[in-house]
Amino acid sequence: MNKVLLITGASSDIGIALIQRVCDRYDMILAHYCHSDERLLELRERLGEKLQLYQADFTDTASVEKMLIAIEEKGIVPSHIVHISAQRTINQRFHKTEWN
Repeated sequence: MNKVLLITGASSDIGIALIQRVCDRYDMILAHYCHSDERLLELRERLGEKLQLYQADFTDTASVEKMLIAIEEKGIVPSHIVHISAQRTINQRFHKTEWN
C-alpha cells in the first residue's frame, strides 16, 4: 500500500471535507473519531473499504494504544498524517479562563 492517510478528528466538518477532497489521492484513509461516527459511516458507504474508521479518546492513553494496536495489527503504516483533533472550545472571557 503506497499512500495511506491518517486523519485524527476526521468526524469534524474539516475532517469530512478533507476526506471528500483527497480520497482519490490515497490508497487508504484511516479516519479517527472520538464520539460521533455517523457522518463517517455515511461517507464509508460511498468509499467502501478505502475508508477505515478507528475510535479513540485522546484523553485516555489506553484508548489511544488500542487504536494504534488495531492499525499496527493490520500492517498499516500511514504515509501522511493530518491532526485535526481538538478539545471542544468554551466561549468565555479571557480573564475568567483558569490557568490550567
